[in-house]
Amino acid sequence: MRFLKVLLFLPLAACFDAEADLRFSEDEMVTADVKLTLGRQLYDMMQLSGQGASALCPEAAERTVGAESVICEFTETRSLDDALAEAEEAKKDEEFLKDMTIERLDDERLRMSLPLDFNQVERPDELSEDNPMMPMMIGALAGHSIIFRVHALEIEETNATLSEDGTSTEIVIPATEILQPSGDLPESFDVTLKYRSCGLFGFGC
Repeated sequence: MRFLKVLLFLPLAACFDAEADLRFSEDEMVTADVKLTLGRQLYDMMQLSGQGASALCPEAAERTVGAESVICEFTETRSLDDALAEAEEAKKDEEFLKDMTIERLDDERLRMSLPLDFNQVERPDELSEDNPMMPMMIGALAGHSIIFRVHALEIEETNATLSEDGTSTEIVIPATEILQPSGDLPESFDVTLKYRSCGLFGFGC
């Protein structure tokens, strides 16, 4: 699913805010609602280069183009089996996602773990600590963030913020963490969820 592509492009987070809501439904479907707010300069540059533009903002996405920023919103839906298969493929191709796990526990529950160790992100030379512009770049990230939310029938365990009704969990990643990890974040965003109830003896499934 394209929300995985958002993960892969997190090193670009210096130039955008991202929100991704991952919803697990009782009919074993997974829906990702993604909203990206990209700096206009980054968006134009991506459109010209062709690198990353389609991965971050697909052609079918709803775009709101302004003078300073571009808001890109899209929704994708997959079967749970297809989403799990796509996650496994992403792990093979991207070093940052190698420790990601999304697995069934039984007919009702799922466990997922998304990596947050940004020391593992491979950065281009211009984003190295030796760049004298790095303090200015980090300062420009203040106030920007990447937000991931997971929604289900019940969130059984999470190492992030749990909603009052227990049906969603959220983690907010300050954009500064991408270039200058503080150690304040957990190594991963971990969630155990119940996406449906099979009832007594599991007859409902």
